[in-house]
Amino acid sequence: MNISIVKNTCKEVFKQPVSIVISVLFISLIFLLLFFTEFSFNENSIIKITILSFEINEVSFFLNVFLPDLLNIFLSGLFFLLLLLIVSIAIDFLADPITSILVIKIFSRVKLLLSKIAGVLLAISVQMIILSLLIMLICFIKTGENLSSFLFWGTISFLSEIFICISLAFMLSMMSKNYSVIFLVCLSYYFLSSFIWVKFADSELFISFILKYIFFPLGLIIRNTRSLFLNDGNPIFILLSLTPLIIFIFLGTIIFNKKDL
Repeated sequence: MNISIVKNTCKEVFKQPVSIVISVLFISLIFLLLFFTEFSFNENSIIKITILSFEINEVSFFLNVFLPDLLNIFLSGLFFLLLLLIVSIAIDFLADPITSILVIKIFSRVKLLLSKIAGVLLAISVQMIILSLLIMLICFIKTGENLSSFLFWGTISFLSEIFICISLAFMLSMMSKNYSVIFLVCLSYYFLSSFIWVKFADSELFISFILKYIFFPLGLIIRNTRSLFLNDGNPIFILLSLTPLIIFIFLGTIIFNKKDL
């Protein structure tokens, strides 16, 4: 990968108006947690979080149900990064002077895409690390307890879903340069994956494995969507779970229509 392209892409991400808007939203979230949120623990050490009028008392459910799904999502993200590494090594190995000019151009284009992916992931990772540290600091100030494990898995889930969003977005960008079309297809894919997961994920082990590791693992969104339909879900969870889709639009606007791609 080209390190200079990675650095320039990372800087470009932070300069974009959308990035500023996202940063403002993150800061707003910090103030929401600081001034309008209460944390409490019962005798079973179950965390109860109250944000305005919404109450979250599902941390034990999170540890028993969400954590295995988050682990699967994390492994999926690692699998995707491993594929990126293999492709990058293959590009460096095959794109030598003996190779034909056409093949060199193709691999150079793919290598440029990988460098830009790395730059965007670096920028997003920096934002998420800063956000996670701020949230952990606020949780410690308000409760005196260490919630780093809970927030660590949430951050890992977030970043892993972004990796999958990027892979899907790049595949779609090969078919259309119109990012609005890409967005609509991706949105449809969200709902399709949610429907299939809810209907079939728990029926057979093989189907569950395929869905978790290959077919867009978004258990966090799906479980809360299902809970919302059952009238026991929290809308805040739904909004937080849709954040990777916002990141996807962000990526589409600053990368897929670049003249140098």
